Amino acid sequence: MLVVDDDADTCELVGRYLHDYGARVNTAISARKGLALLGSFKPDVLISDIGMPEQDGYEFIREIRGRSPEDGGTVPAVAMTAFARPEDRTQAMMSGFQLHLAKPVEPADLIAVVANLMGRSENTQADAKGLVAEVQTVCTELAGKPVEVESNATEEPCNLTEADLSRRSPSCLSRTTRS
Repeated sequence: MLVVDDDADTCELVGRYLHDYGARVNTAISARKGLALLGSFKPDVLISDIGMPEQDGYEFIREIRGRSPEDGGTVPAVAMTAFARPEDRTQAMMSGFQLHLAKPVEPADLIAVVANLMGRSENTQADAKGLVAEVQTVCTELAGKPVEVESNATEEPCNLTEADLSRRSPSCLSRTTRS
């Protein structure tokens, strides 16, 4: 994983969330440093802020999308930002991000989104299944009444709680009530 945010505390916190679920995480406090890191490794998922000085997240992802796949140009990417209006989401998607998360982000939502994006990559299917299982465990512990949920990351259903889903349903999940 690569987390890019000009706020060092956000990088640390998001990195800790992901690390706690078994992810190997690198962080960068600027788009320039994020681009340099992309030159040395290819992350499974990129999580980037939008409002950064020097080069914002929109410019950052456009520069990445201009690279070849071998140089990280097709890395699945999440915009994680305080810019939460519908037009901000649209601009993020049009710039090259696959998903948009509004800050502050719930850890379970972040993990679900990462698992979803990893599930879109054939090389990381097993990792995604592991993350989905972790999401299931965390959400079941949060509230107890599970609902059947299917994730794009795996063909197997996972259980998330009704309380978690009613708080803010991640867009990567489709909900059906268990009978």
